[in-house]
Amino acid sequence: LKGGSSHGAKTACGNAHIGVMAMDEVRGVVVGQPYPVWPNPRTMQYGVIGKLALPDLPMPSEAARGQGWVQAWLQNSLDIVYQTIADKYFVGGPRDRWYYVATDGWALQFWDGESHDPHAASLGHITPVGWLDMRWVHSVTWRLGFGALSNPCPFEVLVHTRNGTFIFRVRSQEDASTWIRTMTAAFVEWQTLEMQRCDKAREVAAMDRAAHIESGAAGKVIRVQEGKLPDGSNIGQDIPMSPYRAQALRRLWLQCLQLAYHGETPHVFDEMFALYDVDGNGTMDVKELETLLKELTTVRRKELRRVMASQMQDDVYSNLASTAADLKEKAELGFMAGELMDFYENMLHGPSFRARALILRGTLDTSRDGIISRGEFVTGAPELLMPGSELRREARWYEKVGAKMAKDAAAQGLGDDDSEDQGGCIQQ
Repeated sequence: LKGGSSHGAKTACGNAHIGVMAMDEVRGVVVGQPYPVWPNPRTMQYGVIGKLALPDLPMPSEAARGQGWVQAWLQNSLDIVYQTIADKYFVGGPRDRWYYVATDGWALQFWDGESHDPHAASLGHITPVGWLDMRWVHSVTWRLGFGALSNPCPFEVLVHTRNGTFIFRVRSQEDASTWIRTMTAAFVEWQTLEMQRCDKAREVAAMDRAAHIESGAAGKVIRVQEGKLPDGSNIGQDIPMSPYRAQALRRLWLQCLQLAYHGETPHVFDEMFALYDVDGNGTMDVKELETLLKELTTVRRKELRRVMASQMQDDVYSNLASTAADLKEKAELGFMAGELMDFYENMLHGPSFRARALILRGTLDTSRDGIISRGEFVTGAPELLMPGSELRREARWYEKVGAKMAKDAAAQGLGDDDSEDQGGCIQQ
């Protein structure tokens, strides 16, 4: 008000002394209840429960449940960044602490071994110190750890994910195998659920597209994106069985038998990859692996049945099994054939080919990028798809059968061509 008139001052203050009435009015202001400038987002955090509630998540089966005591080092990589060299390598805390591990749905929970109380945990008074989501497990293996003789938990369980590997220790190999089965079952069940969900979404989208075409209504074109698993790999349509592929696969499998019989390593897996890369994208997805496993098992069982039928027919007409040695040889061949047939039947009617394909894909995918390249398949398939022990067992049976049928053919005055066509396919 400096330089102004008193009339202006009275007008501004309502005929009151400057600074007195104004302060009284300020002190007498009544502030109401606080209210938000913007409304809340109506989520569960603000007490709104209703349409925004999370959908029911399917839980894993009993095969994916387990519990037990392990040793682990629960430390995040971000914690290590701020540690000194002394804390990292010399005076840091113990790296192998005891934890009680238990599955809870899809989570593998780690409870502090010193303060774990099941009753307090059930009431929510204590919480896990860490957990691992088993849905994102890529593969699980075990190995004998460093210093196994002096460590109470000499066996290490390696849980591979796309981002790295988590390791914890157990007391025995049996415990390691149990945890591998548990986490593998959870991984397979979740992958199967995801594939079913994507297949169902694809069917609904196809029905919408068909209805859109039938109605003839002009509008937005429906675009269906190829379903993807959590690791980023594609989910294709089911691949029908192919007699052409089965015939080509039989030729490759017989080559493997011949090489196994002579103690050599088969080199047919590059051609096998090209045969089952149906979409020609240079990778092997779950559906293609599943088809390969089905047709390979079917081809092996069909060949075994064919040779067994030929052998039985020759035994009926030859009547050569008269000596004790002949009877013993015949019984041995029958026992070996029964073992092979039981193995094939278990492969066909045991766990689903989809589960085996998922496990095989997780093991072959050494880069953990969700894609099985040609190099990864050619490198890992020999011991994972057709192990040397299986090929040698098959080769021994076919070699013995071929030798017996050749001997019977020679006794009957027949040539070698007929015996080789009936059973001696690996003696070339």
